[in-house]
Amino acid sequence: MENNSRQSSGNPGDTDRLISRRKLLATMGGAGALLAAEGLFSGGLVAHAMGKGNGEDKGKGNQKPTTANVGLCEYNVADYGAAGDGTTDDTAAIAAAIAACTAGGGGVVCFPAGTYLTGTVQVGGNMELKGVGQDVTVLKLKSGVNDALVLGTLTENITVSNMTLDGNAPQQTTGSTVIFWKCKRIRIEKVKVVRSHVIALNMSNVMESTITQCHLKGTIGNTVVSFSNDDAAYADGNNWVVDNLIEDGYLDGIIYNTNRGLIANNIIRNNGLVPGNTAGGVYVNGKFGIVISNNLIEGNDGNGIDIINATEIISDGNWCSDNNSAGIMYASVTHSQIVGNVCKNNGKAPATGQDDGISILGSSSLITITGNRCFDNQSVKTQRYGIHSIDSSNELLITSNILKGNLDGGLSTVGTANVTANNMV
Repeated sequence: MENNSRQSSGNPGDTDRLISRRKLLATMGGAGALLAAEGLFSGGLVAHAMGKGNGEDKGKGNQKPTTANVGLCEYNVADYGAAGDGTTDDTAAIAAAIAACTAGGGGVVCFPAGTYLTGTVQVGGNMELKGVGQDVTVLKLKSGVNDALVLGTLTENITVSNMTLDGNAPQQTTGSTVIFWKCKRIRIEKVKVVRSHVIALNMSNVMESTITQCHLKGTIGNTVVSFSNDDAAYADGNNWVVDNLIEDGYLDGIIYNTNRGLIANNIIRNNGLVPGNTAGGVYVNGKFGIVISNNLIEGNDGNGIDIINATEIISDGNWCSDNNSAGIMYASVTHSQIVGNVCKNNGKAPATGQDDGISILGSSSLITITGNRCFDNQSVKTQRYGIHSIDSSNELLITSNILKGNLDGGLSTVGTANVTANNMV
């Protein structure tokens, strides 16, 4: 195995600098938690996640903008001259509405139904950008902008809601669709992000923020959602990524490289579109205090959950299936838990030591692994072991797991001072 690293510079003006991907050095190395997915999302997102729709824009975003179809708001972009017809350049009109909102001390900037062709929309503090629904209000990045569609820097208390953000990747050479840099209390809710060139949501040095009920689909050069930090003042992110559909990323579904956070109730699938990059579902490197809970993580190119050089990480109640490497992989991780997960039919394109239900690598220690169900029910099995500890992993507590039905066996451990008990193998 080679090295897997994702690095960031924290500079908001360089939108394709955030992450470079290499492979992990070889020297580093339950069923009751299955998502009630119909309860996670509403409307068309449920239909798409359940395979009942194609997730494409339906062309509803070309209605003429009117005050009537946006509801009550303070700063309506239509009142500032925005056409919302998909062809008129609405950059100046949107900027005028935002400037008026800023001058008024903040408020709600409303986007009626329509498709708004625009350059970068820079938002200020205490502001909400509010549409009337995904695929109904669409902000589309103009050709050749090669930068963010929505940008916030050094600010706080911002919400983006009820709209589609189209990064128009085929007409750009770089650029993340959404960038927030050194910001606090950002909320992105009921937003669809499509056709991102670099990253869909690029959250650099961001704290106390929430991404929820969003559909984040497709990047052609990097990960879908990235949280990163290189400033000690923003080291403890305390961010939530909850109830989203995250799919079809060039690299990982979520990279969460800041301390403290919750990643829960998401569907994270089909990421790592370029084979060989070993990009997976959720990736954490060198951080602590993160809970990854009740996610459906399937069909990714690398590990479903990929944790490296970290501590105090809880992976609880996730369903990890049909990933090319391990369902869950911890490498050089300490003081952590892997509890109540289902890991099924992983190892589709195995890398040495990472083709199990749960793989423990490197100098991992003091990890509780309990109540998991790891199995392979394919006619040609690919998941080698239910739980497999490799290298010098020590002081692992492995109890009460159901590990029947894997290719090479239920449980294989090395190292010293490990405790294994009451496992079905």
